[in-house]
This record gives sequence, structure tokens and C-alpha cells, in this order.
Amino acid sequence: MMKIIYSQNFFTNLSHKHLLLDTSFFIDATSFSSEFADFVSQCNTYDITLVTIDLVKAEFLKGSESTDKYETKLKFICDNTHSILPIPSQIYT
Repeated sequence: MMKIIYSQNFFTNLSHKHLLLDTSFFIDATSFSSEFADFVSQCNTYDITLVTIDLVKAEFLKGSESTDKYETKLKFICDNTHSILPIPSQIYT
């Protein structure tokens, strides 16, 4: 079991703001689903908007063992974020 440790005012400081999630978040969230479900629930309670970028989505989905695993991961990332922001191709080309 993994315990997520928060600073004292973590949720209140982020209330009504956006929190950008990276690939590590999604990898850990799939491994420790109950702990991260509580985190996402707290974020919703404090109106924290969870977002990521399309490059994180691509990295998280990359190397999926099967179509079923890919679809499961895709559903997970879509269900746990409010938005997946596009990155213009000029940024990474």
C-alpha cells in the first residue's frame, strides 16, 4: 500500500486552479488505484481542474501490451482528467 503525503494546505492552496499531471502520475495511479481515487475525489471537492498534455497521453499509452490494455489506459486517462491539452507541433519539431 502506498500513502500519498500532502503538504498541510495542499488542496486549499490549489482550490479553483489547474493541476498539470505528468506520466508518472498516471503510471502510479494505475498501480495504486484506491489511493489515487481518493486524491482525485479530493481534487473534485476543492474544484481543482486536473489536466494533462497530449504528449503525456501518448507516452502513457505507448507500449501498451494489447489493444485491450491500450483501451483501458485511454479510458483511465480520459476519466481522470478534465482536459487533455494539445501541444502545437512547433514546440517539439
